[in-house]
Amino acid sequence: MVSALQITDLTKEYPGFKLDHVSFTLPQGTIMGLIGENGAGKSTTINAILDLIKRDEGSVTFWGEELSKNPRQLKENIGVVFDGINFYETLTPVKVGKISAAAYRQWNPVVYKDYLDKFQLPSNQEIKTFSKGMKMKLCIANALSHDSKLLILDEATSGLDPVMRDDILDIFLDYIQDENHSILMSSHITTDLEKIADYVTFIHEGKIVFSKTKDELIYNYGILRCSKDDFDRIDPGDILAYRKEDYQWNVLVADRDKAMAHYRNVIVDHPTIDDILQGGTAAYQVTCCLLCSMMIMTTFSFDNISKWEKYALVMPITKKDLVTAKFLTLIIFSVFGAVTGFVLGIAGGVVFKSFHINSPEEWITLLAVAGIGMVIGIFFGSLVIPLLFKFGAEKARMLSIAAFAAPAAIGMALYKLLDMFGIPLSEKFITNLLYLSPLLVIVWVYAMYLISCHIFQKQDI
Repeated sequence: MVSALQITDLTKEYPGFKLDHVSFTLPQGTIMGLIGENGAGKSTTINAILDLIKRDEGSVTFWGEELSKNPRQLKENIGVVFDGINFYETLTPVKVGKISAAAYRQWNPVVYKDYLDKFQLPSNQEIKTFSKGMKMKLCIANALSHDSKLLILDEATSGLDPVMRDDILDIFLDYIQDENHSILMSSHITTDLEKIADYVTFIHEGKIVFSKTKDELIYNYGILRCSKDDFDRIDPGDILAYRKEDYQWNVLVADRDKAMAHYRNVIVDHPTIDDILQGGTAAYQVTCCLLCSMMIMTTFSFDNISKWEKYALVMPITKKDLVTAKFLTLIIFSVFGAVTGFVLGIAGGVVFKSFHINSPEEWITLLAVAGIGMVIGIFFGSLVIPLLFKFGAEKARMLSIAAFAAPAAIGMALYKLLDMFGIPLSEKFITNLLYLSPLLVIVWVYAMYLISCHIFQKQDI
């Protein structure tokens, strides 16, 4: 059977937690439920699968291919819904659709509109006015609208009322009727998984307890309902997991028939999933990049900037693309600002009758001033971008003040130092420096670009 997703010995260690050699396989054309208590490692596993965090060990392949080898095409074929809204909440569903259309070559606007209508989502209303359930439905609509062959869903049905949850599950079942489609779905609503899952993978404290077919779990596994004395007599080798309640112990075993024969005085039930869970304690790319980065670059007031980057990186773009986009946007805004300032300055001079250009040299001077303004904007703006990647939006805003002040202070100090030693700055030297400034800024911006790439590549989202 072809595997849509193959995880082998996936390991990621944090202080106080370790995802420990996680391995499981999602066969193509099936739905797998990923279950586990809060903090068990479900979201960490999904983030590692999607290369949003760097793995310490292990491999992940989609249809036999690693994501890093062919990221753009594989991301086209993967639809992702995280456990919270990752779009900027000042956007509308229509704007989300335009961004996604720029990102995905396989984007289908008709399908997207049909889902918006089906989910009764107002297309021109800002996301911040949506309920939690409406936001989740928007994310699901987005994931289903670019002809994805694998859905990865992290608590995708949370926040939905029971009726809408059943409707969403029906959509997932319809989606899986195409045998090329597959779903990996983490959820704490185990009744949802009982309705639609073919496989269940149980993760506990960063380790896989089992990955089995749902039927095997329900019909082969068993739950022993026993007293404390009966529990003490159970062979520890038979116990997969257990939970103590007020008056009885619930013990999960792998072989129900064997347990019934071995422990005749104990009630042995078929387990539910809830019993199991509780027992275990190109051009389009450039366009997309620019659209993504323009929101990022112009919304420093958002401190949760990494939420958007997390979503953007499951689109067919890379971390390098996002860095490039931010620098391209910086240049575009700086050029636009210089041209706007130039035009407004002339317009103001005409209005107040103080605008007098008597020679071509004066026009050149005026253009040079606008150019210098543009160069300064690019220079300082490119210094802020690595700060944003390194420290986040909140600290970057404060550090940007120092970023603006420091070069000016250094320049003044150098001027004073030269003056102290009696070295004059000739007009020719200053003129040559101005002529060289575009080249110096190009070198400077490229250095900031490389630093930003280095910082961002090392970061987990």
